[in-house]
Amino acid sequence: VSPNLTRFGYGAFYGCTSLKTINIPSSCQYIERHSFRDTMIDSEIYVPSLNRIGSYAFYGSSVKSFIAPNYVGDIQESTFRDCYNLVNLDIRSVTSLASGSFHSANLEGVDLYLPKLRTWYYGCFANTNIRKITNLGSVVNFGSNVSAANAMFAGCKKLEYANLPSTLEIINNNVFNGCESLEVVILDKAEPPTLGTGVFTGTPSTMS
Repeated sequence: VSPNLTRFGYGAFYGCTSLKTINIPSSCQYIERHSFRDTMIDSEIYVPSLNRIGSYAFYGSSVKSFIAPNYVGDIQESTFRDCYNLVNLDIRSVTSLASGSFHSANLEGVDLYLPKLRTWYYGCFANTNIRKITNLGSVVNFGSNVSAANAMFAGCKKLEYANLPSTLEIINNNVFNGCESLEVVILDKAEPPTLGTGVFTGTPSTMS
């Protein structure tokens, strides 16, 4: 890859199962849709400077680590969906997450720290193995009223701790449905948010 590359184009390596490593140069500003979809990349992806990551960019790939601490844009629809090996993630400057952006990715042991997050859409982290939610920025609404299969954290069976933002006004249907290990939910807010149906269905009765 050229050290002066600024863009990985649409579907650049889509389906290249022989691709196992990639060095993304610091000059890269754009990773377009489907760029690394269904590849076997299993190395760390480090992008110090980036303006856009397209939808489905890493969908179904074998990527293990994605480090982009300075990326201030948004993560598009299903960008990392079904990334079953993804266990290291740093997107601390991201402001928006589209629907299904990390749906069914691994995220084993990942601590969600997203202090600049403002908006997100349904199913972002559904069916992942995250254990802890530390900071979700200033989001107001926890997703749309969708089925348990596509709610924000539904099916996160290893999630144990969630610190929710004080800006939160609505927790929509099924957001924590099936989070069978969830023991602690913290929300420092005088007026409790509006709850949809099934928000805590399938969580432990001992949850505090």
